[in-house]
Amino acid sequence: MTVDKEVAASVAAAAADAAAAASAPPPPAPASSSNDADSTTKAAQPSRIDSQLATALRLKEEGNALYAKGDIPGAKRCWHHANLNSSGVTSMRQQLGLGEEGKDDEETKKRAGEITAAVMNNLSSCYLAEKNYDKVLYSTSKVIAIDPQNVKAQFRRASALFELRRVTEAAQAIDVAMEKSPTDPAIRALATKIVKWTEEKEREGMKGLKGLMRGKGWGGEEAKNEDEDEKGKGKKKDGENSNGNGDKGKGKEKA
Repeated sequence: MTVDKEVAASVAAAAADAAAAASAPPPPAPASSSNDADSTTKAAQPSRIDSQLATALRLKEEGNALYAKGDIPGAKRCWHHANLNSSGVTSMRQQLGLGEEGKDDEETKKRAGEITAAVMNNLSSCYLAEKNYDKVLYSTSKVIAIDPQNVKAQFRRASALFELRRVTEAAQAIDVAMEKSPTDPAIRALATKIVKWTEEKEREGMKGLKGLMRGKGWGGEEAKNEDEDEKGKGKKKDGENSNGNGDKGKGKEKA
């Protein structure tokens, strides 16, 4: 009888423990499982950026190949899309919540910048040939923002500015190109053209200023009178020389 009571009590206790375990909330997930998920997500994000850069590089090379074949519109289309991919890397990083991460981040920016500078420089060459000077200025500004000493961009920018007769800005751009490549024939030719144009305009400006000073106002009446006085003196001198010569002739006749 005593044994039966002990067994019954043991069974009842086990049942109570089972019921308590069933009603208890599940244990919280280990903290490491959340960290692992975050690590997996972050690992996937850079791969998207690498993929975008790879696409930009592929489009750049396709554009180069089309340009070599003479397909300028096709080349420009490829370069344009390459730029959209390479220049969009920064905005993608922001969307993915990736901040500054040291060396890896700098390397990504460098790769993206190199592609952007290359394709925008190529586009500027096409735009210059098309005499689309506003687009030359736009595309070269993108290159110079990445590489201020880029000789091709500065030369093309100077060419466009000169054609738009923004000569002071053109001179500034060609100065940068001359410093980096002083013996380049095209750069030297453009620099010479800018200097000659400037000197000619300065001469024209001086002529215009003199003409203005001879007109009424600006002391022009005085300048006009001075000119007339000079002319009168010249005529008088010529008359004196003529008379002197005549007297000499008469003297000879008398002799």
